[in-house]
Amino acid sequence: MLVTLLPLIYILLRATEISGANFQTLIFSTRNLELTKNSLLLVLAVTTTAVFIGSLQAFLIQKTEMRFKVPLTFLAVLPLAIPSYIAAMSWMSSFRGVRGFLPAWGVLSFGTAPYVFLAVSAAFAISNPRVEEVARSLGRNNLQVFREVTWPAIRTAVAASGLVVALYTLSDFGAVSLL
Repeated sequence: MLVTLLPLIYILLRATEISGANFQTLIFSTRNLELTKNSLLLVLAVTTTAVFIGSLQAFLIQKTEMRFKVPLTFLAVLPLAIPSYIAAMSWMSSFRGVRGFLPAWGVLSFGTAPYVFLAVSAAFAISNPRVEEVARSLGRNNLQVFREVTWPAIRTAVAASGLVVALYTLSDFGAVSLL
């Protein structure tokens, strides 16, 4: 546990060496505020996109009667086997000169969508489909069934996996620095 606290301890020790005016200038510099804004925008964009992609994949594979579910599941989790900096290098070699926010957003979104897919697929797998059938038999339309039955069954998985994606995006340095 102490090892995980070392970076925080180091930062606090270094912060005590800076005077109050210099500390405020350092923290609120234009460059730091710009980097913070860009990081938060990237986290928001990647999290939103990965939650959408992963949830849609989970819904299609778990709740529909589509063919080839096993190969599609394999393809949905395959990005977990590729480190984000390798995906960024592949992007750079495929699309020379195209760098910035949008490529970082795309690479990280597709790289983190499997976290959402796995969590939401598990939530769909353990939810009882008969509850949805009962709701439909009581006159609920598809939107009402989703809002009143399906969403409560999967929202914890969506929120937890969204948090994992946000933290992963915030901590990823390799892909973002390359792109």
